[in-house]
Amino acid sequence: MTCHSHECSPQITRIYDKLIATFGSANPTTNEIDCALVAMELIAPLCENDIVQKSYQLFHVVMQTLVSLAYSPEKKWEAARLTMHGTYKWDKLLPLVEDPQDILTFLDHHFDLATRGGQNQDEPIQNALRALAYASGPVTIEALKRFDPTEPSFVRGIYYVFQNDKPFQLRKAALFFLPLIGDRWFNTPHPIMEPDQMRSLCVDWASAIDGIEHTYDVQKATLAVLFGMVNSSHWRPHIVTEKWKLLEYFTSVPDGS
Repeated sequence: MTCHSHECSPQITRIYDKLIATFGSANPTTNEIDCALVAMELIAPLCENDIVQKSYQLFHVVMQTLVSLAYSPEKKWEAARLTMHGTYKWDKLLPLVEDPQDILTFLDHHFDLATRGGQNQDEPIQNALRALAYASGPVTIEALKRFDPTEPSFVRGIYYVFQNDKPFQLRKAALFFLPLIGDRWFNTPHPIMEPDQMRSLCVDWASAIDGIEHTYDVQKATLAVLFGMVNSSHWRPHIVTEKWKLLEYFTSVPDGS
């Protein structure tokens, strides 16, 4: 489902201006919110650079607008999912994440829905992980250092996304996201998981590596995680034996990795 940019850009701009005004309003009506959601359902699947960039802007507006009688929590999260879909569904048009906090809030909420609510939230979680894993610049990476990834809800979420029955693209995004939090994830004074969970996660992580081509970026990401495991007395005993072979890539990554 596509359209030509030169034909659609003015119309897309008008639609998104109206959406931003609606969700940014202090007192939107129920009808305005409902109409906005219908419009987003129609436009979010389109693969257009204008839509990607404007969806990213709209996502932050949606996340920062306070809930109200017309703008219920359910509608807020539905709108957030649609904007994340419009922004990070496609590989080639990922806008740089300038501030990760809204995405982290979104991710943690959907981790909770999946791990405690039993809901299938694979696609929203995948979109959020893709944003952080593939589109984080220096500012976002620095901001992630102030985020605590060892909170129980977040730990449950990471454990969940690496499971073998999860979609390939979700596990791939998790592979590239884990190095961004590895320093705090592995370097803890006390274990953040039970031993059987750590063992299971190491097995699932190893399985995810086996299912992806070992390109340079994959080598770098997997080595970063392996080094984190090696450096942790909690995790080291659970490393899958055959994954020590990843050390053969050591000389291929730059100094300081």
